[in-house]
Amino acid sequence: MNVERSLQVGIAALCCIGTISLGVGEDNYLIAALAVVVSFSSLILCDRKQWLQIGHGTSNVLSLAALAGSLIYAAQKGSEEQVLIMARLMALLQFILQFKVKSQRNYWLLATVSFLQMAVAAALEAGMVYAFLMTIYLFWALFFLGYFSLWREQQRNTVDAAKARRAQVQQGRGFVALPTTDAALTDAGGDFARRIVRLGFGTLVLAGILFAVVPRIGGQVWETGTIVGPRTVGFTPEIDLSRGGQTIEDPEVVMQVRFFDYKTRLPVHVDGDIYMRGTSVMDYESSTGKWERGRIRTFFRNGLPSVTLLASDQGLIVQRIAIEPLSRTTLFSCYPAFTDQPEESQKSLIHQSRLGQISRQDVLRTKRFEYEVVTPAFQRNRQGQLIPLLSPIYDGEGELVAMPPQRADGSDPLAGLKSIAAQVVADVPATDVLLRAKRLEAYLRDSGRFEYSLDAPERPAAVDPIEDFVVNRPVGHCEFYAGALAMMLRSVGIPARVVLGYRGGEFNVVGNFYEFQQLHAHSWVEVYLPPEKVPLDRLTDTPGLIPLAEANGAWLQLDGTAPASITRTAVANTTWSQIQQVLDYVRFPWVNYVVGMDSTRQKESVYGPLLTSFSELIKNLRDPDFWLTLKRDIQKMIWTGGESLAFVLVFAAAVGLVIAAFVWRRGFKRESREAAAEAKAARRMAPPTEEFYLRMERLLAKMSLVRTGDQTPREWALAAGGELAELPHTRIASAVPRTIVDHYYRVRFGKRPLDDRQLAEVEESLKSLEAAVVAKPETKPPG
Repeated sequence: MNVERSLQVGIAALCCIGTISLGVGEDNYLIAALAVVVSFSSLILCDRKQWLQIGHGTSNVLSLAALAGSLIYAAQKGSEEQVLIMARLMALLQFILQFKVKSQRNYWLLATVSFLQMAVAAALEAGMVYAFLMTIYLFWALFFLGYFSLWREQQRNTVDAAKARRAQVQQGRGFVALPTTDAALTDAGGDFARRIVRLGFGTLVLAGILFAVVPRIGGQVWETGTIVGPRTVGFTPEIDLSRGGQTIEDPEVVMQVRFFDYKTRLPVHVDGDIYMRGTSVMDYESSTGKWERGRIRTFFRNGLPSVTLLASDQGLIVQRIAIEPLSRTTLFSCYPAFTDQPEESQKSLIHQSRLGQISRQDVLRTKRFEYEVVTPAFQRNRQGQLIPLLSPIYDGEGELVAMPPQRADGSDPLAGLKSIAAQVVADVPATDVLLRAKRLEAYLRDSGRFEYSLDAPERPAAVDPIEDFVVNRPVGHCEFYAGALAMMLRSVGIPARVVLGYRGGEFNVVGNFYEFQQLHAHSWVEVYLPPEKVPLDRLTDTPGLIPLAEANGAWLQLDGTAPASITRTAVANTTWSQIQQVLDYVRFPWVNYVVGMDSTRQKESVYGPLLTSFSELIKNLRDPDFWLTLKRDIQKMIWTGGESLAFVLVFAAAVGLVIAAFVWRRGFKRESREAAAEAKAARRMAPPTEEFYLRMERLLAKMSLVRTGDQTPREWALAAGGELAELPHTRIASAVPRTIVDHYYRVRFGKRPLDDRQLAEVEESLKSLEAAVVAKPETKPPG
């Protein structure tokens, strides 16, 4: 493959990788597939076959049309969508440029556009897929730049070399060795490729070292924001039931959770579904269909409550959670949550016990954040339904039973719901709060009347959305189920609130963690049970909670959502799922130590351990006891027995053999390098083996047969042979140029020296050519 062909392949690969990265960043795989098709087509149809090439004027018209259309479309959109529109414009301009005739300016434009695409893709996607594409882009960029330099020099020297050759030949000074042929440049193609690979890997290693050790300042992760479009499944601190239409699942990863036994610190596998609590809402506005936090007083405090509040540490589980950068400060955990860490280490956490909410400081929400909490929520590795309160409820119980007021016309917005709830619990005594709550939960979940769907129907504005869900159209997602259950409980006098968080999670057997995505977002209900109503027998596996339940009461967790909607914590056994789990496991250190490597992380993982180790070393070197202990240990190892002495001798012998092998190998390499250098010097001192070719050039120049810049030696030899065959006095030497060039190619490019027979043939051919050149043309007698 010549230089220009290699350059065309390199620029096509750069354009393809740049557009694919952009498509992956915005989850637009159509444009990624289109990039592959366009790059391959332009390489074949435009560069190789030259069947489809866009002129300069046509490309300008198409580019201006694309720019105008994109600007008009972007003017109607928000700032987030404008970024994506401009990114697609870059891809479209690149597609147009790829079908233009390649020139130095066009190559630079295509390379610049591909680089800009990689820069935009870095803002849209910081995952491992982008890292992989960026690594490939690095090698192709080095490949392109290398061949671009060769091609540019070749283009620059082609005309100058031809002029210089003619001048030198006319002066009788011989051939000028300028790189005007593809063969001269591709002679070192394999070595050139190896150098690019070494340079690429060296760049990656150096970049990794600099990335880890160069000091940096703290920063924030760039957020793309929420693009207006279909509603997606994800956590929000409030509920809006007034909006219907399509809701799509969002696979964005939110957090990874690991469970450990509190005493042994061994991993624990959880049975059943996992509820990761975020916050709660209790104030419902019927006219808008919205659930909000309400008027409850918010008692925030720094840090979580200590495990010392529990009467026993039996049955405690440690949750180690790594949460991705989010637009909100809310954190999630299996509740209730405690800590065994000192108060100083908990300053980044904010706890609101009345809402059951844990938050991080606002400056930490745009960074990957890790935290650890202790929970007594599990009974025999299964999450329990009872959550004892840390303090009594004084002023919030009224809101927990509040119902929407009557409308202006005197009608009750939830009349149908109240009637159905009363019928469901009609045969259960009012004093049996636990059974009445379970009966209402089972009605929504198991009656078969309600259907789970992410595509909630548009509901009449004049009808309460919960009323419409329960009475008229029993189709909706978990927020409708939770809101309906809370209102039905309140309608029969049971205090209740709605909880927002995540349920389910996918277990990764490779990394032994549960991964939660936005599509796992869920809503459920908590019922308040006063101390005398709490079934304490359900807390026997975590007896430390019993005193809290006896003093303050507890929350009873209920979930009335249809089972068909639940994404359960299951381990998939398909090959693809196992591959995906490996990728998820690898993504954890990538996000944790690369994307999240801010100044704090750098200090903790790099500078801190190095400084600690260095300080310990200096301290030990200055401590006399260290040297005495080291001396005693060595003496003890040597004199305690034959086995220790034998071990020392064997170890010393092994070390000696390794050192000897290293020294011998190094000396052998040095001798090999010296021998190679001597051979190379000898070759430089030897007379040039291509001298016979230069003699032929000088002889043919006397007949004005000079090779032009666009001719290869073989093409020139064929043309010169044709000229010689035209004249009677030179016809005998017409085959000489072809013979000489064949031997020249064998020596110059084949690296094969001529033997004695071939040297004699070359000498004889040159003598015949010299005789033909000096011979005079035959003249016919006048007649």
